[in-house]
Amino acid sequence: MIISVLDQKIKNMRDLQRLESLQANKEQQETTDEKYRRLVTNTHQLVSVIAYLKKSTEIEQEENTKNKLLELLYELKKATESGLVDKDMMASSEARLTVIQVECRKNWVKQYALLTSARVSTLKVISGINPEKVSSCLRDIQKAESWNTDIAVFKTMVSGLESADQLITNLGLNQEIIPFLQNMNQGRATLADLTEGVLSWIKEENLEPQIRLIFRSGNRV
Repeated sequence: MIISVLDQKIKNMRDLQRLESLQANKEQQETTDEKYRRLVTNTHQLVSVIAYLKKSTEIEQEENTKNKLLELLYELKKATESGLVDKDMMASSEARLTVIQVECRKNWVKQYALLTSARVSTLKVISGINPEKVSSCLRDIQKAESWNTDIAVFKTMVSGLESADQLITNLGLNQEIIPFLQNMNQGRATLADLTEGVLSWIKEENLEPQIRLIFRSGNRV
């Protein structure tokens, strides 16, 4: 009798241990699965941004970075071949994604400057003509100054660049007018800068009321 009860207790303990082990493994797998889902989402966002920048601005990542991205995608696929997410392969994929993000962030510093610097400089030159529109363009462009994987930020940047191009085109700027505007912004413009071409442009844009002439300090008779 006692032996029978003892055997049953041992069996019950073993069943309990087995259930606890299964529960622990299940919880661990669920945690791994959730991490994998986040990793796939983050990778998808990165790929979407890279593809959008290539399509809308012709900016491409370096070949080495693209190769690493392909390796990451292959590893993410392979990590689920058994039907369950492989924890070790997922950890490796997380490390790969971090490396790629660091490279993209480093590359973007130069890419962003090449893409935006000319427009930003011109916008600053014409800021006195249409300050509200210029400020709006600059805000949209500068939202993407730091690398991230929010595609909406880059779409806003592209919209800002397009608005800037339209604004600059509508003003009909040329290499005679831009230096004049630069001098105006710096308070260095004089009557000597008012060439026939500049005067004609000022009249065409109806800018006469926005331009004020003053004597330099100490030069007034």
